Amino acid sequence: MSLPPAQPPEQTLNLPPPFINIPNLPNLRDIGGLPSTLTSSSGAPLAVRKQLLYRSGDPSRISPTSLETLHKAHGLTTILDLRAAPEIERAGTLAAWERTLAATRGAVTRAWVPVFSADEYTPDVVAARFALYGAEDGPAGFARAYEAILEHGGASVRAVLQALAAPSGNAALVHCSAGKDRAGCVVAVVLGVLGVPDEHVADEYALTEKGMGSMKAYFVERIVEGGTFGSDEQAARVRAERMVSARKEAMVATLELLRRRWGSPEQYAKEVAGVDDALIAAVRSKVLIPATASHPVLVGSENRASL
Repeated sequence: MSLPPAQPPEQTLNLPPPFINIPNLPNLRDIGGLPSTLTSSSGAPLAVRKQLLYRSGDPSRISPTSLETLHKAHGLTTILDLRAAPEIERAGTLAAWERTLAATRGAVTRAWVPVFSADEYTPDVVAARFALYGAEDGPAGFARAYEAILEHGGASVRAVLQALAAPSGNAALVHCSAGKDRAGCVVAVVLGVLGVPDEHVADEYALTEKGMGSMKAYFVERIVEGGTFGSDEQAARVRAERMVSARKEAMVATLELLRRRWGSPEQYAKEVAGVDDALIAAVRSKVLIPATASHPVLVGSENRASL
């Protein structure tokens, strides 16, 4: 999701795990801890390791101190930016963000891996996508909009998988503007490749309803003011509120579409993201570790299992 140009208000959230509360960084959370249907070579249940992959909204407004906290306390070294060039320009925060990153002296780097190119992010194309988000058929409209993200997001998915497979144990953060749509689809594919059941993937996606906090109201106001859904303010507000939602049903419908079209997240990763079996195996070996018998809480990175 992208917005008309304006700076959002200062925000500090106080949400429980898996959220991480960083001022001016909405929707930040660890996607680890989810169970996988895959098992170790001995048949033991596996789960997604924590502190390896995070997702969030745009982090470009955080302070150097906050970035240092993410690096030192949460292992963050790589930030994967899914935004298109036009929306980065409209946000107007890139120069300051690059100075904040540069102050880490390479400890934290930003990789720009846009889902959509500038040609795919023209006003007419964006307006058509917004219309799907605001459509009355809800989850079906989201699935149609998310299909476009999946069609264009292969390189972004590949970049996340490559970051996860890197030899170091350092963590990556994937984000778009709100951390909902593009980040949601990319994370959904990654979790699917890791064998996380669709039900849990959809539940994780729906956490964005809480993670956006008061930013939801801000997004609605910006969408209405921008005239995205016409001049009838009441009707526009209804559609804008639908657009900024992150209902579980929307991701369920998207995963059903993905399976109908590509067969599975793994097959999507091969066909669209261009990854091979070796990369998938490397990601699974590094990211999946034993789960406890009673709950998919990770038992420690030292107990990683190979598949």
